Amino acid sequence: MNNCLVSIVIPNHNYANYVSEAIESVLGQTYRNIEVIVVDNGSTDNSLEVLHKFGKKIKLISQENRGQSGARNRGIAESAGDWIAFCDADDIWLPNKLESQMQLTHKASIGLVSCGYQIIDSNRKPKEKVFPKYRGFVSERFARGIDAVFPGGESCVLIRRECFQIVGDFDKNLSISSGFDLYRRVALRYEVDFVPEVLMYYRQ
Repeated sequence: MNNCLVSIVIPNHNYANYVSEAIESVLGQTYRNIEVIVVDNGSTDNSLEVLHKFGKKIKLISQENRGQSGARNRGIAESAGDWIAFCDADDIWLPNKLESQMQLTHKASIGLVSCGYQIIDSNRKPKEKVFPKYRGFVSERFARGIDAVFPGGESCVLIRRECFQIVGDFDKNLSISSGFDLYRRVALRYEVDFVPEVLMYYRQ
């Protein structure tokens, strides 16, 4: 497995109650060559107080509220990694998430690696598990719209930096569909893969 730098972007807006747990799960990865970028979108709770406690363990960026896509795009722009991952401020990564995903990145044709996840409630009570189904060239799946090609949202995916340079960033004009739109553009040019294990807790 290579030892490329992975940049993890965490957007935050008023998630002071959860963001520490998200950051700790990212800092606790068994894959160690990482940088953690937290983009605070004009929080009005005590998020900044919570975030400052991490000191130099994270790169903290504070800006006006530009939405989730605007925060992720700012994080991408400020990052240095060969691969970029995302963790929403209320989600939790398992310790081996990045290490497991990075084992699938050796092929230059791979642009995105996803994983399985488990839904949890606000108190971390486990609910259903969800797994991706499709690997390789999957653009036809997007066109046919049969079911979710990459279930689980942004906290599941690891994306090659080159992809953003070629297909662009998250579309700030879109809301919950911005991830779907980005993945579709990546899938038009790259193969995708996934780890068939639960590597992330998705809080609902």
